[in-house]
Amino acid sequence: MRIDRRSPIEPMARIAMLLGVAHLTLAGVPMAQDANPPQEQEQEQEQEQEQVQQQETPPAPAGRPRGVPRLRGAEGEPRGEAADDRPGGLRLPPEDPPGEIAEGPAADPLGPAAMPADAARPPAARPADPNMPIVPEWPFRYELTIASFDGAPLAVRYYPSQLGAAAPVVLLVHDLGPGRSIQDFDAAVADLEDQGIASHLQKLDYAVLAVDLRGHGQSPVRSRGAAENPLPRWVGDLQAAYRFLLDRHNRRELNLAKFAVVALGHGGNLAAQWASAPGGGVSIEGRTSDLAALVLVSPRPTLNDRPIEPAVTALAPRLPILLQAGAGDAEGSALLDTLRPTVERQRLSRVTLTETRLPATNLLRFAPGATTPLIEFLDNTVKVRADEWEPRYNLDPVVYTNVRVTNLENQAEGEANAAPAPAPPPRRPQDPAEAEAGHNANGPGRPS
Repeated sequence: MRIDRRSPIEPMARIAMLLGVAHLTLAGVPMAQDANPPQEQEQEQEQEQEQVQQQETPPAPAGRPRGVPRLRGAEGEPRGEAADDRPGGLRLPPEDPPGEIAEGPAADPLGPAAMPADAARPPAARPADPNMPIVPEWPFRYELTIASFDGAPLAVRYYPSQLGAAAPVVLLVHDLGPGRSIQDFDAAVADLEDQGIASHLQKLDYAVLAVDLRGHGQSPVRSRGAAENPLPRWVGDLQAAYRFLLDRHNRRELNLAKFAVVALGHGGNLAAQWASAPGGGVSIEGRTSDLAALVLVSPRPTLNDRPIEPAVTALAPRLPILLQAGAGDAEGSALLDTLRPTVERQRLSRVTLTETRLPATNLLRFAPGATTPLIEFLDNTVKVRADEWEPRYNLDPVVYTNVRVTNLENQAEGEANAAPAPAPPPRRPQDPAEAEAGHNANGPGRPS
């Protein structure tokens, strides 16, 4: 039968075909020419997910532990730790940082509730209930253990200040070698009414931190080889101590805008290397160092074959420096004469020679008037600063363990009430030259 072209049957057939296609599409049945097998669809989805993950996943970081300043041209880097091209290897802050980062810090490990009953007072001063926590009473100090950049435990002593967020802060770095530790800063000093340097600075409203570098005092040695250069790891220990102060700063216990370092002997060389390294004393990448003043008492020309002169030359235009040594200390006084023209270009910097042959720790303890230029320098460079407290980013958690508290007045009373020890037999006073020779014989070791 012949169909007329003007007949409405053909358009109606086309409409029916289109309705059928729409029905199949709504029912979830793909057209034969556009359909893919289920296995191919799964493979396409997996490929899309892998592409998205590759776009979101950042490249693997370098092997250097985060937060460790990198020494300029350092040799003898720890094995398995590649140098990081980023200054200090520090992370950037988040894209949407919190508005007030110091208002909600984590639970304070140094709070009263964290003090165990067996932790720190002399027995006569303990509470009647042994289960009651120790409550610090001014003046007091904390003794605790923090973790360095590689997890190595470091023993520290922290002396808070009653000024809180307005307090200047001092980091004490002991000399290097056998017998040197934070105990050097608690030894009685005749010029300071037989107080230790640390407790005297606390009495002057400074917050103070003293740290046992690894291989010294209560900080154990973690050695990867007898010939390994420990300098990069000691630098990391100082950065860990700075991180501890950064945490206390964010708890409004001190002001890192008023931050100074006092270092003795070869510890002064170490402090200069740390302060001049990219990232040393820096809270977050993009900021400048918080270090506002540096005191080097009897520094040595070299530490593990690294000269101190380039580090001091780099620091001299940036911050005030006090160099102090004994006039009779041939090596120390010669070094100060070499560094004097560079250091004294800064208006507040000083170079001081004390009439003694004693170096480093013994210079401050026994030389008359040796502590006077140190205290005056700190007062004129960091204590007078008018910088207001402001929060700092701290993206690395600070781990505290073995927290103890010592109430210093009770400790002094207990020592005064203790039975006097039998008097030692008289002996000939030690000649200053002998003390100097003994110091040089116990030079810095090579623990790591």
